[in-house]
Amino acid sequence: MHHIFIGYDDRENEAAQVLKHSIERQAREAVDVRFIKHKELRDSALFSRPWRVGETGQTVDERDGRPFSTQFSHTRFLVPELARRAGLGGWVLFMDCDMLMMADVGDLFALLDDTKALACVKHRAESIAPTTKMDGMKQLAYRRKLWSSLLAFNMNHPYNRDLTVDKVNVSAGSWLHALAWAPDDNSIQALPEGWNWCVGMSPTTRDADPGLYNIHWTLGGPWMQGYENTMYADAWKKEHKLWLQSRLSS
Repeated sequence: MHHIFIGYDDRENEAAQVLKHSIERQAREAVDVRFIKHKELRDSALFSRPWRVGETGQTVDERDGRPFSTQFSHTRFLVPELARRAGLGGWVLFMDCDMLMMADVGDLFALLDDTKALACVKHRAESIAPTTKMDGMKQLAYRRKLWSSLLAFNMNHPYNRDLTVDKVNVSAGSWLHALAWAPDDNSIQALPEGWNWCVGMSPTTRDADPGLYNIHWTLGGPWMQGYENTMYADAWKKEHKLWLQSRLSS
């Protein structure tokens, strides 16, 4: 069974549900898909980072004073701890909720190299141009930008044992998003770009890897006002319709 954790934001419930549906619908093998909700993690004493919301609606992490845009910006890094508590070994996958799976997620798991600690699409930093996203929320530049938006953790690798609850709760967000607990670049496997193809950021041609396996609307997706007709919106709307039909039939 493949285990997938999706970052959940109250404002993007439909996006999360549609992503989950797209994963389950296309999987040839059994999958276990779970949402990471910061309120539940706070209730269970796993997540304690204090936040504040400014007058503009921008959320700021009070640990390092830096703004962030989603409720799962930091909680994603608790995936190894959640996997340990669930008794999971091998590989587990984290995904931002603003994605749409276009292929069998098992094909991604089949690529994973057991000698590596992590696996992700290694986006080129120079392709990250916008300074705002979604509803005008600030987007900061940092090392390994967007690498953590789809991130596979090898639960058998010692580097990931060092990503403890304490480190997730007290470390700077820039340290976490830079995957700094895995300092050896060779320990991070590079996945084909099609597994985290970012609308408006990734190259419009994919000569090295023509497959489009997972679409990521990191700047704003079809479920958001003003982005209804963004690139590949039709694919998301089709999956959304299938998700609604599945709810009616269940």
